[in-house]
Amino acid sequence: MFIVLLKYIKPLSEVDRFVAEHRNFLARHYASGNFLLSGRQEPRTGGVILATAATRAEVECIVENDPLDRKSTRLNSSHI
Repeated sequence: MFIVLLKYIKPLSEVDRFVAEHRNFLARHYASGNFLLSGRQEPRTGGVILATAATRAEVECIVENDPLDRKSTRLNSSHI
């Protein structure tokens, strides 16, 4: 199990353009069992995902396909 800490690197106005795609991404990974929970940070500077995977590499591969990551609006701070 991994905790993925996410930090926005672009203004919220840019991040917000991809929230619907990001939510679809989350829904797919909840349905597949890859994610157990997620939420945004307060203040709204990023988010947190609790992921189930066998390896860190698997989690990184999943997160790299997040629309927020592909649009360079977010930086993955760490995987624990």
